[in-house]
Amino acid sequence: GDFWSWAYSDLVDNATRGVLAEFLVAQALGLELDPKAHWEPFDLETPAGTRIEVKASGYLQAWAQRKHSVIQFSGLKAKAWDKKTGLHAEEATFNADMYVFCKQTSVDHDQYDVLNVEQWAFFVVPLSYVKEKGLNSLTEKTILRDGVTSVGFNELANEFSRIENQEVLSMPKQKTARKVPGWEPFESSIASASET
Repeated sequence: GDFWSWAYSDLVDNATRGVLAEFLVAQALGLELDPKAHWEPFDLETPAGTRIEVKASGYLQAWAQRKHSVIQFSGLKAKAWDKKTGLHAEEATFNADMYVFCKQTSVDHDQYDVLNVEQWAFFVVPLSYVKEKGLNSLTEKTILRDGVTSVGFNELANEFSRIENQEVLSMPKQKTARKVPGWEPFESSIASASET
């Protein structure tokens, strides 16, 4: 209707693209969706109770650009809101068990089709990875440097299950990296999506 066209027709807009990314992840994982609650401290939840945070980024923006945007996933920490008390937590924390970083890969406005799942790439990381980094924002460059690779829409469910079910997770070893006790390296499956 008129409201949806007015409020959500610009799918290049960051906020709208982020909500669409949540929907795409839910579809890929086969999750049943209730109407979106914007105040929840995480975006999605599996039937098993796994909390999922979805973050989206893209090269293109709704405004004029001199160069493409850096792929960056922000707002990883938040002050969780308690719906029973109506209060926010005093400190910002990581509030999900799994994180799915969604990259819209188009670099040309004429080719941009946010509804085309072939133009999306997905990085799946566990809470342990995000907590080890300890940052509120992560760039694609950092994620790739740590050995995390992207998968396409059709591979997302398997990749999510693989990482979710692993008992021990780690960042790939690096010469300068501090070894985390109890962590072992893992290999991430690779499926290219457009620009990856």
